[in-house]
Amino acid sequence: MIDSGIVPHDACRQDAVSKNGTVVRMAETRLRLPDETYEQIKQIAGHDAQSINSAMVVAIEEYIARRRRERYQAMGRKIAERDRELLERLAR
Repeated sequence: MIDSGIVPHDACRQDAVSKNGTVVRMAETRLRLPDETYEQIKQIAGHDAQSINSAMVVAIEEYIARRRRERYQAMGRKIAERDRELLERLAR
């Protein structure tokens, strides 16, 4: 179970410069992980030569992208079903 223990607020925000030179606002939060999950992300980060924080950010961004993609795919299926019904009615 992942638990965000602290809600980000202005005092926990800071600016960071990304690899491409743009300034990005960063929020700091506390995340409690089961030991096994922490060890797995630590191993992945080490294998990929990145920090644990970077590995976690990538994992969260991938999760967000997957959820967004799933939402758009569901909307696409709904539209396709609606259009199929309309085309069938027009073909009669």
